[in-house]
Amino acid sequence: MDARGLGFRALIGVSALGVVLAVVGTFGTLSKPTGLPRASILFITVDTLRRDYVGVYGAPWPITPAIDRVAGRGFVFEQVLATASWTPPTMASLLYGGTPLEHGVYDWDTPPAGGTVSWPRWLGRQYGYQTVFFTNHPGLAAPALGIAAQFDTVVFLGDPWMPAERLTDAVLQWLRRRTSSRPLLLWVHYLDPHEPYDAPSPWPEYWRANTAEPWLLPMNLSVCPVELYFGENCVPPYLWPHLDRNEYQPDRLATRYRADIAYTDYHVGRLVKGVVGRWDRPRQRWIVSITADHGQVIVRERPDGTRIFFSHGTYLFDELLWVPWVLADTHRPMSTQRIDILVSQTDIPPTVLAWAGLDPPPAWRGFALWREDRWQSHRAWATAWELRVPAAAVHTGKQKLWVAPGQVLYLALDDRPLRDEAPDPAFETIVHRLRQAMARMHDGGRPVPLPSDLKAQLQQLGYVGP
Repeated sequence: MDARGLGFRALIGVSALGVVLAVVGTFGTLSKPTGLPRASILFITVDTLRRDYVGVYGAPWPITPAIDRVAGRGFVFEQVLATASWTPPTMASLLYGGTPLEHGVYDWDTPPAGGTVSWPRWLGRQYGYQTVFFTNHPGLAAPALGIAAQFDTVVFLGDPWMPAERLTDAVLQWLRRRTSSRPLLLWVHYLDPHEPYDAPSPWPEYWRANTAEPWLLPMNLSVCPVELYFGENCVPPYLWPHLDRNEYQPDRLATRYRADIAYTDYHVGRLVKGVVGRWDRPRQRWIVSITADHGQVIVRERPDGTRIFFSHGTYLFDELLWVPWVLADTHRPMSTQRIDILVSQTDIPPTVLAWAGLDPPPAWRGFALWREDRWQSHRAWATAWELRVPAAAVHTGKQKLWVAPGQVLYLALDDRPLRDEAPDPAFETIVHRLRQAMARMHDGGRPVPLPSDLKAQLQQLGYVGP
């Protein structure tokens, strides 16, 4: 693949800080969609994509021009909180709705709770959609997650590890052969830019030359023990055979991560163009949604002083929980509008459906943000859970309560301790009860719901969660 194929001129010429953005507050309005054709939906999830590494969220490098172009024709949601910090529970939240405590998925082996209905299956049954899922993530084939049973067609290209280019090629080839006239839900999950950040040449060389320090000293490394699988001062064991030890440096890791994001974004752009065609003359009506399952820690110091490298999955840091989400409609083009309301990951599917004029499954745990012809949130608080620890993060968008066994932290943005401002008074009313709930969170290896009286109390405080 040559430099022209990589679109370097576009990469160099698109400034992430040069995008002109209009601002929409909580009650920004648009005209009600009337007389529009039934929309097909392109639903893209990008694994391990940090919000602050995306151009329209302020990244200082032009590494996401394709995502930024979609954002430039629709909406950028400023405050979107993942329900956990790794893939099984967050993908279950996007598929079935609810937090890990509600849908019951908290690892690769735990199936969703009985009675859960996915929105792809609902779209097929209720509205006659053809539903298709493509991914190059081998873990998503886990039977417990149940993805294979939720779509008309499921294509796993993750064993062996397939790059984003081959995934995109497979999707576009499938589309060219498609003959159905039914509206389509096309969900594509990119494993890239998940570690080990192995974007093909010349992507790493380009971004290293442009954004990395020229010389870094190697550091001593070891393989993580099983109980520290996600990299506390050590390398996850599945990466050890493939890793250049000199690359395992925070700055180098960040550069490799940027390169993998840029590589993935290029193929996201190919996918969007191949599906939609020209935005000014689309082949049909498409709603395009792009988000992530969770973010990534490059280097971070825990409150106890332990340094964490190259990690996700067992912590609830903000760089793991805040995810990007952009939404656009080929038949309702506009300049970028920023929506500054608190959003849980579980709100994304019903909002996409609401924008298409469709209802979510009746028991869906999450809220449509497009209501009464305006953007508005049900949430004063949103929550993320790590059930294996256990730990919970309750977020207002400005403050964060972090509760784990033996630890309660009141934090500001970016997990900084509160200094000049007092904790939200509502936090004090729930800390004790949350800790009680965590103490009995597992019953025979399965999570148990919060007590109904505590749940009611939290909802009175504006908290929507488990």
